[in-house]
Amino acid sequence: MPAYDTILDAPPCRLGACFTGEALTRLDFLGADSRVSPRLDARAAHLSAQLDAYWRNPAHEFDLLFVPEGTPFQLRVWHALLAIPRGEPTTYGALSKQLGTAARAVGQACGSNPLPV
Repeated sequence: MPAYDTILDAPPCRLGACFTGEALTRLDFLGADSRVSPRLDARAAHLSAQLDAYWRNPAHEFDLLFVPEGTPFQLRVWHALLAIPRGEPTTYGALSKQLGTAARAVGQACGSNPLPV
């Protein structure tokens, strides 16, 4: 488990966030027993406001600098995930055909997605 820069109480869950400079690099769903950060710095406060807007309106467009850390293949898969229209289901198989790779590899990359929102 990474060392989180902040842990947010973001109903309906708690989220651990990692930053590099001003960029969000990872966001993890955590258990309800995770200790919430007592104070939020500017990055965490901005993230919290963006998440609140998203929970109220799933069509909200995030205004965050997000720099994921992953392999070139993972980055390719995560970029393809961003192109899926909101509310449109797809499968690992469909993504694998689009990317010209195996469905299992796509599934593993999706499971490693550092921004699962």
